[in-house]
Amino acid sequence: MKLNVFACSGGYLLSAECMFAPREATEAYRPVAEIFGLVMCDEPPPPLCERVAKDIDLQQFAFVSCSEAKQIRLPMLALQHPKL
Repeated sequence: MKLNVFACSGGYLLSAECMFAPREATEAYRPVAEIFGLVMCDEPPPPLCERVAKDIDLQQFAFVSCSEAKQIRLPMLALQHPKL
């Protein structure tokens, strides 16, 4: 599954490619920027990938903190798959 990556306060929001970030997420993590890019769900390491998939199933979005994003190079992964 492809995931949208949105830059937001304190990190990044991820949602399924077919969806924008839900209102609940955009209000909780303001300000939320436009779609930064895409990542494949299996690109982050397994523990984070599993948490992201579970969060998206439960609430239609996942939050990844700046420190987590830096460790897995999330911004660089997202730039490799720009949203067209």
